[in-house]
Amino acid sequence: MYKSKLFSLVLLLLTIIFTNSSPPAKDVFEALRFVCTGKFQGGFCPYAIAYDIAAQLAGNWYNNDGATGLWSDGGPSIWWPSGVGLWSFAEFFHTMEGRATDKLYLATRWAAIETAKKQTNYVHTKFTDDQAWWANGALRLEQYIRSTGDATQDLIKAAQAVINDNVAYETGECGGGVYWYYGNPPPSTTDKTTISNVLTIYTMATMYSFTRDSTLLQGGARG
Repeated sequence: MYKSKLFSLVLLLLTIIFTNSSPPAKDVFEALRFVCTGKFQGGFCPYAIAYDIAAQLAGNWYNNDGATGLWSDGGPSIWWPSGVGLWSFAEFFHTMEGRATDKLYLATRWAAIETAKKQTNYVHTKFTDDQAWWANGALRLEQYIRSTGDATQDLIKAAQAVINDNVAYETGECGGGVYWYYGNPPPSTTDKTTISNVLTIYTMATMYSFTRDSTLLQGGARG
């Protein structure tokens, strides 16, 4: 019994050590499954569940409709739910504090950075709330990355690009605030929404925790 548990622990450690930021490999999946010889969390193995999610995340990162960087289960891929998904994963990592998340974390980090590279640092749809979801997710993920002793500049750069883009479409109408959409109608470019402004403000406040740039706390040029 002791030898069996020791072997499982060694196998898990080797799995983690040899993991990189590339999409997960099948042999790692099998290794994680083998570690889950017992029943925990209602009969489910957290390591295998984490890997399953990571495999779905990496496998569905590129959709056949050409929407590189969007996550989809095979249906239409939409930009803002993918940003919400990134933010949700980042929150999960903080909550789990590193337990049973290694594969999922690496797959999420890889996808977030690749999306930033391929989709002009998340400045993509001309909907300010969509881009701010991605920026918030990126910054929350960066906070987790730094809690592990590591750091990236890709995610910071992408979030700052979103801030710069959103604030550029802040006007004095309605007492200030950014437009919800700034492309060609429809929808109307005169619309201002709570979600766009709250997310933009939240992104700027979170960015301040990294840069200590006080101008981020002053809002746009028109408040």
